[in-house]
This record gives sequence, structure tokens and C-alpha cells, in this order.
Amino acid sequence: IQTPGTTLLKYMEDDQLLGCVEIRNEHGKLYLGMLTVLPSLQGKGLGKKLLKAAEEEAVKQQCTSLFMSVISVRKELIDWYIRMGYRLTGERKPFAFNDPRFGQPKTKLEFVILEKIL
Repeated sequence: IQTPGTTLLKYMEDDQLLGCVEIRNEHGKLYLGMLTVLPSLQGKGLGKKLLKAAEEEAVKQQCTSLFMSVISVRKELIDWYIRMGYRLTGERKPFAFNDPRFGQPKTKLEFVILEKIL
């Protein structure tokens, strides 16, 4: 979140942070990262509200689309984004993992790229 041009949209109630999403304009496309909702409140529409706020910001910034990367093994999360209007682009990126202190992945990990055209 210290990358220049990065903004953090927050969902707050009663001075409590309930969710957030990172956004960054990358050459006219809005990157979404770290969409997070307090686990006890997941499934209550907060993620949709954060996603909508990011999409509204993309329009304000005159972006042509929004895009994100999701770890390929998170099928339920990918399916949720698809229901929200995002599509798999077919692009994949390696999951750069090189710190053995945290263990070794048991399966090949990679990112898939999703995008929503505005």
C-alpha cells in the first residue's frame, strides 16, 4: 500500500474497520488488491459495497476497466468475482514464493487475472 498512487478504500462503522480494498490506476486501468472483509461479516454484502466503491472510483478516474490477480486455487473466490461481472482473461502470473521459513507449497500456485470492462 506504499506504492505511489495507491489508495485504500475502507468500510467503517462506529470507528471500526470492517473491510478495505486497495486501488491503483495503472495506465488507465484500475488495479484492485487485497479486498478484505472481517471474517465474521463475510457474506453480508460488505465486499459488494467495497467492489462497487472501487468501480465508481474507476469511472471517476476515467479508467477503461478494473483488474485483479487471484490465486488460482481459490475457485470459490474466482466464482464470486465472475458473478460480480469480472471475467478470466486467460493471463496467468507466477506466484513468487522463495522464503522457506514459511514452508513449501504442496501444489503449484499461480495467479489468474480477472477483469471487468467499464
